[in-house]
Amino acid sequence: GYLVVLPDFFKGAFQDVGSDPGFWEMLRQAPTVLTPLNTPWADVEQDLEVSVLPFLEEQGCVDNAGVLGFCWGAWVVAHGCARFGFRCGAMAHPSIHNLTLRWGEDEEALLSGINVPQLVLASKDEPDTWKPGGRAERLLKSESSIFKEFPSMSHGFVPRGDLKDSQ
Repeated sequence: GYLVVLPDFFKGAFQDVGSDPGFWEMLRQAPTVLTPLNTPWADVEQDLEVSVLPFLEEQGCVDNAGVLGFCWGAWVVAHGCARFGFRCGAMAHPSIHNLTLRWGEDEEALLSGINVPQLVLASKDEPDTWKPGGRAERLLKSESSIFKEFPSMSHGFVPRGDLKDSQ
């Protein structure tokens, strides 16, 4: 079987408002938009160390856990794989370049510290670094990493995708 853990790194800042929240609900939620940009790795790392990893250990699956993230979450994937040695990582439309810049981190050092396979799904909007043959692929140490570009998709296509569209 599988176990999925969804930690709330933003401490309840985002509420589920459905797929079409309307103008007023979006306006009400506007102050939370910058929450991911203001959530440092130290806070995420603490949540992983104090809550997520002990829970995975209790469940007997800490040694076989992977991590998945979209956009901001790709930054968590990179740090998590480099710091905690998850078995693998998967990231869609990664914004690692933006977050490392935001926090004054060395993107190259972060990527070079990842020794486990990664699945990287880039949209047409990501920099060439994140596309097949780009700098990120060259920096990752696992030869079994996979980079795939979706040239007709925009940033955010995974969580916002139209499931009726086969593309």
